Amino acid sequence: VTKGVDEPYRLFTSRAEYRLQLREDNAFERMGKYGLKYGLIDKKVFEKQMRKIRKRKRIIEELRLKKAKYKGKGYTLYHLLKMPENNFNDIERIFGEDIVRKKDLSDISYIEASVKYEGYIKIQEQNIKKLNKLEKIKIPENINYDKVKGLSTEVREKLKKNKPKNLRQAIKISGVTPASINAISIHLKLFHKS
Repeated sequence: VTKGVDEPYRLFTSRAEYRLQLREDNAFERMGKYGLKYGLIDKKVFEKQMRKIRKRKRIIEELRLKKAKYKGKGYTLYHLLKMPENNFNDIERIFGEDIVRKKDLSDISYIEASVKYEGYIKIQEQNIKKLNKLEKIKIPENINYDKVKGLSTEVREKLKKNKPKNLRQAIKISGVTPASINAISIHLKLFHKS
């Protein structure tokens, strides 16, 4: 979470950026390399966990290849798992045999989340790329936010107080909306051409 918190008693997980990617079941995949780098975990533990991650990804790829009949139609197990009404146990039952011999709840959770949220995660990744582009759009120090059309008084005050150096910093200010960023962007194009 990078936005400020004015009301600490109202801190929700929904305020986390990219929360679909910040899951418990993929924590090691995201953070394990840092644990190894800074000596927080042993190399053997790291390698064991990496084997587990490779196994999970291999199972997901196998789901794309294996097929089964469901409600009179043929589907890949991957497609069946994407369906909201099916979970991993359901697709094993539909397939007629175990896909994973030794079931580990964290493995199943990872596989289900990766498959079911794939489309949403891709959208989030595109949004991250867009945010990275916003970092390249600099806001001049002498910008007069009072002249930017379409900003609320609250947003103007926050921008004046925080003095963001680029649009990415601006959008991370609590209360600054995408519409505000758009208004600033248009203002910069019209009045602050370099």
